[in-house]
Amino acid sequence: MKKTIFIFTSLMLITSAVFSQNPFEGLVTPTPSSGVFQGQTAIGGEPASAGDWVAAFDEDGNIAGAQELIINAGLAYINLTIYGDDDLTDEVDEGINSGEDFVLWLWDSTDDMIYVFSQSFDCWYNNNGAPMDGCGDVNTVYDFGEVGPPSPWEDLVIPNPSSGYFIGQATIDEFPAGTGDWSAAFDEDGNCAGAAELFINDGLAYINMAIYGDDITTPDVDEGMNVGENFILKLWDSSIDSILEYAESFDCWYNNNGAPMDGCGGVTEVYDFSTTAIDEIDLNSGWNLISYDVEIENNAPPDVFAELVDAGLLVVVTGYGITGATYYDPALPPFLNTLNSLDNGFGYWLKVNEAVEGFQYPEP
Repeated sequence: MKKTIFIFTSLMLITSAVFSQNPFEGLVTPTPSSGVFQGQTAIGGEPASAGDWVAAFDEDGNIAGAQELIINAGLAYINLTIYGDDDLTDEVDEGINSGEDFVLWLWDSTDDMIYVFSQSFDCWYNNNGAPMDGCGDVNTVYDFGEVGPPSPWEDLVIPNPSSGYFIGQATIDEFPAGTGDWSAAFDEDGNCAGAAELFINDGLAYINMAIYGDDITTPDVDEGMNVGENFILKLWDSSIDSILEYAESFDCWYNNNGAPMDGCGGVTEVYDFSTTAIDEIDLNSGWNLISYDVEIENNAPPDVFAELVDAGLLVVVTGYGITGATYYDPALPPFLNTLNSLDNGFGYWLKVNEAVEGFQYPEP
């Protein structure tokens, strides 16, 4: 599921890209393995138009099917053949594999825009070119322009005469953020000092956000930043209704009378908001009980605690699961260790030979 979310997020960046002609035609590689997805399409509650196209993309970004919509009695119908990966061509990935999710894209020929449907599908199977049972339905309407959830920061900012603009580019896991995403700035007291929807241009997502100061004429209200205060950036990913926080804080704000702040952001600066959670804790000398609530690919103890192992600080890590008690001791031969992975949602005992401040896992 995590992979699907990542792929979907990366695709959202093109929802406002402009195309001079149908961007899907001629890109599909037909194979003997296929199934037909059927349904009706709408954009913001209104049926799609003649000349619009729909396409299916697998988890690797391959275009597995694309066809023009069929207009009948004022309704726009999907009758999309989605092809599988050909078993006879190991070196080429032509389409979807059983168990893979796919996403639907819609090209609006009227406005020359691409929309991505808000949910992925996990129902494809090879039906020898026939419509797939339980995967699409001719009477089901798929709306590609549904109104998403409102920004969590809209109307929280209190504008005042003291402000400076922060400019930059926003990415999520190194992919440009999407249409409808917002950025926000929070001061050290947690006040929302600025918030604005991102600008999408040429496939890039731009921050162009006024960050307001504390109004000196209202001493009883803290509206925003004071000189010398740090601020943090947050990004709201509208596609999955999730808030991400930038890894570093900023100490560059000043009142520039509403103009962009020199040395505080920049139009070519890229700020990446990672979806990988990072825990930071202070470790006492001796035993420490930690909760492991992050999801990472390399979750073996030598990887998670590499910083402590390299510094000679880690004595042992122990856990308890369905197989009973397990341990990892970096001083022992690897084949003797029984704790092979740290799993999200479990607690572990960690013993170090001296106190460690600000230990982070996974290492950023």
